[in-house]
Amino acid sequence: MDREEIISKVEEVSSKLNGEFTAGKVIDKINSEFEEDYGSTKVRNIVIACSDHPSSKFHDIEKKLFKYLGKGKYRVLGEKEDLNEPEATKKNEPSFKEKLKETKPKNEIIDLIEEKINTLKGNLTPHPWQSRDVNTITGQIDLLYKDKEGNTIAIDYIDKKAGIDKAKEMQEKIKRLQKNKWIESDEIKGILICKNLSNELKNRITKIKDIKCKKLNISIEFESPNQNS
Repeated sequence: MDREEIISKVEEVSSKLNGEFTAGKVIDKINSEFEEDYGSTKVRNIVIACSDHPSSKFHDIEKKLFKYLGKGKYRVLGEKEDLNEPEATKKNEPSFKEKLKETKPKNEIIDLIEEKINTLKGNLTPHPWQSRDVNTITGQIDLLYKDKEGNTIAIDYIDKKAGIDKAKEMQEKIKRLQKNKWIESDEIKGILICKNLSNELKNRITKIKDIKCKKLNISIEFESPNQNS
């Protein structure tokens, strides 16, 4: 599928959307108006790349169509609008913690986590094959990244208390990823991001191979799981 064609379709359908919208809305609009399958992940990545979303820096697309509003929402740029915001606007932008308090749906929290990762001076960059909503036989992986050593990092957000079952589920997803020909990585690690951990998981997490847990809060850090916390 030609990238320029997808950009053209994204631009075409987004011009019909009023006010704020999500990448999912653009995907739905494309699916409803065109018979050809453009791929939801490809469309989502184009929306991100054609905006000032923190992840846009990982895409080599200069064309800008959207203003990123946070929490997974966008709007179409005005005809003469400049994406370079005044400093006053940036200073008044809510903090990650404030945004988190206002965010409820899981997909919006994942948007925030993705935004947070990509604004940190850390080791993780979006996986070049697919960085979000990665399907495996045993379930979907929310985010997929690579660390500076080239290892693949699978990240799942758990919107309830995480137990041993979630850690084992992530292990199964990792096993499936290891069989994927597009994952050219010596190691695949998993990070579970959750609001809370069960006592059993707290006591056993250090013994579970290739899995780490991170509690979702303002001081969250995203480093390679093969490093010590």
